[in-house]
Amino acid sequence: MKAAVRRARRERRAITALAAVAALRVLLLSAAFPFFDQVDEHQHMDTVHRWSRGELPGRDPVHLRDPVVDWALRFGTFEYLEPNPPPPYLARRGAGPESPWLPRVRAAYQGVLNQEAESPPVYYAVAALWYRLGETWLGDLDLLLWVRALNALALGALVWWSHVWLRRWAPGDRLLHWGAPALLAFFPQDAFYGIGPDGFSALVGGLAFAAAVEAARPLPRPGRSDGLAGVAVALAFLTKYTSLVYAGLLGLALALRHRTAGESPRRVLLRLAWAGGASATLAGGWLLRNQLVVGDALGTARKIAHLEWTPLPLSALLSQPIFRPSGLLEWAPETLALFWRGEFRWLGEPMTLAGLDPALAGVSLLLLACGSVSAWRAARRGTWLEPLAWLATMGGFASLAVLSARFEFADWGNPTRAHPYFTEGRLVLGVLLPFVVVFVRGLAVACARLPSAAPVALLGAWIAYVSLTDWLLAAAAFASPWNWIHSP
Repeated sequence: MKAAVRRARRERRAITALAAVAALRVLLLSAAFPFFDQVDEHQHMDTVHRWSRGELPGRDPVHLRDPVVDWALRFGTFEYLEPNPPPPYLARRGAGPESPWLPRVRAAYQGVLNQEAESPPVYYAVAALWYRLGETWLGDLDLLLWVRALNALALGALVWWSHVWLRRWAPGDRLLHWGAPALLAFFPQDAFYGIGPDGFSALVGGLAFAAAVEAARPLPRPGRSDGLAGVAVALAFLTKYTSLVYAGLLGLALALRHRTAGESPRRVLLRLAWAGGASATLAGGWLLRNQLVVGDALGTARKIAHLEWTPLPLSALLSQPIFRPSGLLEWAPETLALFWRGEFRWLGEPMTLAGLDPALAGVSLLLLACGSVSAWRAARRGTWLEPLAWLATMGGFASLAVLSARFEFADWGNPTRAHPYFTEGRLVLGVLLPFVVVFVRGLAVACARLPSAAPVALLGAWIAYVSLTDWLLAAAAFASPWNWIHSP
């Protein structure tokens, strides 16, 4: 008994240390990358600031304003986009309050339409509270880093909680309940290093995934648990609309109780009503508010019009190139690579290395295929963690494929007519936890005929590889004179 207590205490210390390392890693890289990255970070920060002042989306479009405009002039780097970047405007020689060009530059920033102002509310509401806490004792660059740090805390929480939860599901599978959190801790997605909802959605989506999996357990379950599961799904959806996949996943998980727990169809329908009612009340309340106040339930119409995208009829979906073999072969590897590493550019070039993207995509495709085998076997045994993880992962990526086919794009921006694909993997980071579960179980299947230590060694090597490339690519950012580390 004493040995078991000591072992449990050691495990708690170990997972707490791993979660702390994950948070510190993200925080350090957040300090290394200067403000504002090219993935609309200035717009996300402007939205956080508006929420912190109680300004929710309204009928009129909004543009950047102070303090974000002031921060952009003082700290905004051009290193993400230009091969020979000049300093931030107010760091240039001779710059000052009386500079004749300053009003023109300020007016240009103030004319930037904030396309993120009508985004789903959960991240911005949480970040606004976090911002209000930080501004009581921080200012300017420290405050910007503070807002970025929210994603570090979210990843640390996901690492710690995923271990605790997976250990309950598979206490004897140490590769799963240690390997998945370890991979999460060193996942090199740069969306965690900036301000925005994508990294945060990994935690909220992970909670929605767990809620769906728990719903399929053949155990007694009070009705309020179904309601809470519906709330979790709604929060994931209201963090990132691509997390809609969890609504279907929860419905399927509850329907499975007819088979797993022997519940009557009437009881299953009651559970679906509890979960659906809770989810619809929360998500529907926001959508109705948007329809009445903004004039658009999702709050995306203004952004779509600004980007000059034309919605296509549903009848045209299957005619899009992404549903042809050539288009799929172009879309899938690029999407998987960006799901791992993100979209940051440096000096105008993608932040990648020779051979990195093929390795990220190739290993992912191999282990997702092996994970499909594991999920099929688990479904035949009547255990649903792996099948639901596989469905969530496929559903998340499928949502990007459907979005790619939903619009005719303009000739500028991303996507375009020439490259009509949503390949931005950060958009589906809500399925990061199920992806990692499928990845780790796929590795176990791939190593089935190898010595028992092989999957641990290979997973460790993979984590070391993606972590090393992440730090190598970030080296240029660490040297930037405009990041938080080198600020006076």
